[in-house]
Amino acid sequence: MTRYTFQSFPATAEAKFDCPSCGKTKRVRKFTAECTVNPFNKRPDGQVRTPSEVRQQSQDDAIRQRDQFMQSPLCATCENALTYTERKPIIATRKAHTDKLTEA
Repeated sequence: MTRYTFQSFPATAEAKFDCPSCGKTKRVRKFTAECTVNPFNKRPDGQVRTPSEVRQQSQDDAIRQRDQFMQSPLCATCENALTYTERKPIIATRKAHTDKLTEA
């Protein structure tokens, strides 16, 4: 079987915040995204994206994740301590932010 390796472009975005739940200050969460240059990663006009476009795509996705998280930030300890039912409204708040950006 033939194996193909595509060049990847990882990107990270960092969120620094104070946890509103436990009150800890200077919390940091990192968000990563990784896109590859491949024949299936195309622009809306059907052309394959260039490496610089893919790098920007990765960066945009990492920033989107960070901005989505910052709508309702919690430190990892507090977020992991929540039950699924308690976490649902937080996820909904974060998702609503993404939906607003998609509509615009």
